Amino acid sequence: VGGAAPAAPSPRLLNAAGSRVSDDLPVGEALQQASHVEIEGERLPIVVNPPAITKLEAFGRPLAGCPMTSTLRCEFCRPEDFELRWLRQASAGASPQGEVVHEGRVFWIPEEFAGQAMTLRADARG
Repeated sequence: VGGAAPAAPSPRLLNAAGSRVSDDLPVGEALQQASHVEIEGERLPIVVNPPAITKLEAFGRPLAGCPMTSTLRCEFCRPEDFELRWLRQASAGASPQGEVVHEGRVFWIPEEFAGQAMTLRADARG
């Protein structure tokens, strides 16, 4: 009862090299330089506007010998940051991921794929 209240933790902004970002900078500029915030010895990454896919679609007639095309829309990144992969649906007992049969925006369906289900997947490059 009585006594001083414990001091509030003092967070620090750190850049990618681990150096402290100057406290004299305006908040917006300091956050642009910071990669982590340190609170009571724990470093937490700062993620501002993480990349996100907003739309991934395939167009065309899914028939052997016909092309399927795809579009990808994203926020805070570029479509080129993703690799588009076409997968043949997994058969019973195979990997549930499916088999990658083509990489790229346009896929011409070969005759031997007639009647099989296909999946379009976008994977981040790098």
